Amino acid sequence: MFLGGEYPYYRAHLYDLARFEITKALASMMGRVLLSNIG
Repeated sequence: MFLGGEYPYYRAHLYDLARFEITKALASMMGRVLLSNIG
């Protein structure tokens, strides 16, 4: 379980990680779309 004091930091870390993963996924998807449009 999380202590009250460290929970916000943990949640912020998870949020940053999720945002990074989502950005990476979007970038790869956009890259694939661009490649298929060009080719």
